Amino acid sequence: MPFSLVRCVSCEDAEINQLQRRMAAALDEADNLRIELDALAKRLKLRDETELRLRLAKQKALKLTAGAMNPSYIQMGVINSPTDTVNALSFTIDGRYLASASDDKTVRVHDIERGLSNVWEHKGASPYTAVAWKNNILFIGDEGGVVMCSYPTLKWPHRRASEVIHEASSPVAVMEINESGDRLLVCAGADVLLFKKHSSGAWRYTDRLPRPAFGETENFVRPPTLATGVHFLKNDNECLIGYYHHGFWKCDINAWETTCIWGPDEKIGTSAKSPDSTSLVATNIRSGLDWFRNTSQDFKKIRHAAIMGTTKGYAVIFDAKHGRRIQTLKHGTDQSWVTALAYVESVPRRRRMIATGDGNCGQHTQILLWIEDKGTPAKVPSKLWVALPRLVGIQVAVIVTVCRIILVAMGITFALLLLFPSKWSVDDVSKMLRSPSSAPSSSSASSSASSSSVPPSPSPSPGGHSLQKTKFKEILDNLGEVILVCVS
Repeated sequence: MPFSLVRCVSCEDAEINQLQRRMAAALDEADNLRIELDALAKRLKLRDETELRLRLAKQKALKLTAGAMNPSYIQMGVINSPTDTVNALSFTIDGRYLASASDDKTVRVHDIERGLSNVWEHKGASPYTAVAWKNNILFIGDEGGVVMCSYPTLKWPHRRASEVIHEASSPVAVMEINESGDRLLVCAGADVLLFKKHSSGAWRYTDRLPRPAFGETENFVRPPTLATGVHFLKNDNECLIGYYHHGFWKCDINAWETTCIWGPDEKIGTSAKSPDSTSLVATNIRSGLDWFRNTSQDFKKIRHAAIMGTTKGYAVIFDAKHGRRIQTLKHGTDQSWVTALAYVESVPRRRRMIATGDGNCGQHTQILLWIEDKGTPAKVPSKLWVALPRLVGIQVAVIVTVCRIILVAMGITFALLLLFPSKWSVDDVSKMLRSPSSAPSSSSASSSASSSSVPPSPSPSPGGHSLQKTKFKEILDNLGEVILVCVS
């Protein structure tokens, strides 16, 4: 074999071996890349699954939170008692009673468990503008500045009369009680009045909180001071006051100092505090609705949900965080105004409730009760259960009265018998009690038949009986009528 041929064959073998080694290296690299790709795919899949789980968990938590804070509500009943604009509504903490204050100068208390029946009412000289519960005490304020406390849910013998505890110079707008139940704040015009509960249990006016120094405005015109809302913070020694022209101010009751929190150019209308006293929502005339969260360091703006009344005949549960309505509660016609709202959250063994009251409807004013929808229809207690206790009470009162009359009649009869001992036999008494319409022939016949055996009676009076017998018969005749009327 020529040398050149051998050399070419050897070169080709070397190139083949080199290619084989390169292919093996490429296969190894491809395997490594495949392993890395699998690992990366697993990490991507795990990340996607984690993100999906987090997203689902967040959505579920959001739904649960929205459902817990603003569940779906259905109408439970209607109260038609007010005859003019409803200015304020308030539930007791257990949701048993609902108090209403209206322009018809009447405060009413309705029993939710007894078919929304009216169990107490109080009429005054001025329209009532504010109500607030604390345990069994109902605080009431009216347009004339009168602040009073009543005890409508107390039963006899613990029931107490209503008492006026103060007369302010301006209409009462808002009433707020602290968690401890020993302090009351009342907004009346420009002033916020402080009341304290004494050791004897009586409520007394203490002082008015200091007014903040607002200063001049941009046009050098000082607007009127008007307190539109007051709320105790978690610390009962501090409160938050909203002013119509001057924003929110925090007042330290112990130090008797005020601090500007939000404003002072904000125009605060109505405001409401969350049940846990950590959040606040206010109607800002300039910017709409403002949500705040109170912390130990600051008063921060947040996003939350609230129940709002409108001038279009409905109330709205609005979630500002997501910019949407949660539910619309249709109260009345498009011309009616929802002027009062109440909400109770912690109701043992019951569901959350909302009350809405309207205005500008005159005699057709209504209060609607809405209850949380849990899939079962909300039922108002039957009217039979409302009327049954009253019927039983009336029957018991009638029976007691009849028994008393019978006992009195028996006592009088026994006393008369003691005054006339052994003068008359049983037959004589029965003859005296006998109806005068009985047949005279039979009585005369029996008397003639027994004349021979009966001994002579005492000297008769002109009417045919002795004087004692005549008086005794008149008394027994009258007494017999009383007994017959009572028994029949």
